[in-house]
Amino acid sequence: MKKLVATILFLVFLLPITTMANKKTIDDKCKILSAKSIEVMKKDGRDYTLITTKSFYSKKVDSCILIEVADVGVEFIIRDLSKSVIRDGPRYWSVLLYCDVDGANSAILKKVREFKGNVFNVPYREWLDDGFGGLPRTVKTPDKPYTKNDCEKVYSKWMSQI
Repeated sequence: MKKLVATILFLVFLLPITTMANKKTIDDKCKILSAKSIEVMKKDGRDYTLITTKSFYSKKVDSCILIEVADVGVEFIIRDLSKSVIRDGPRYWSVLLYCDVDGANSAILKKVREFKGNVFNVPYREWLDDGFGGLPRTVKTPDKPYTKNDCEKVYSKWMSQI
């Protein structure tokens, strides 16, 4: 009987705490990976002075995510730092969303998964769009430059997916 009570107490009280601790640990690891990644990109010449960043673990896509949003100008980037979604190519190339004045490259998760994350040598039009079904910026730039509001729309759609 004591073993049964102990098991029930563990399942009711301790298991949820353990699960939360594991999530926190994954989030913490993603933040460490993000900080290291930013340092490498800084060494490669990317200036983060006017860029707001946020990093977290996304359970929906099972990946460490780094978000970069320009404070001045138009640039939104969502990176898959743990290479769980886009598995090939250079680490910082694993970009799920890139949006600037020239339009948006938005990875189509279903298509990326069909290629098992190996899209580095796949034509862009087969796994990227503008976030709303149109051609990605690497294939066709929009008729008029994207504004911050245009990129925010694509970004908001992505945030609901991750």
